[in-house]
Amino acid sequence: MQAETLDILERAEFPSVQARAIARAIDVEVAASRQTLATRADLVAECGRLHGEFERLRGEFVVLKHALEARIEGFKSEILNRMYAALLAQIAVLLALAYVFLNRYS
Repeated sequence: MQAETLDILERAEFPSVQARAIARAIDVEVAASRQTLATRADLVAECGRLHGEFERLRGEFVVLKHALEARIEGFKSEILNRMYAALLAQIAVLLALAYVFLNRYS
């Protein structure tokens, strides 16, 4: 029990028994709050844990990024192949039309 707390309560004209009870209740609450409050060491430990978690997540994102880049590259090559196939098909159709028109009107 804090002597200063008891002195303040007695100067406020609380009866001695009541002042001691209030001072004791304050001490109990302060002791209980110290158990629930985070200390600097708690915060440093949590910061380290979060840093490790962020590093793990950063590594996962790098892996996902590379996988996504590989899929995009695959889609790019597939689209190019289809584009060239469509281009060749267009050329073939145009050549066929040119052949038809040249044979029909010549």
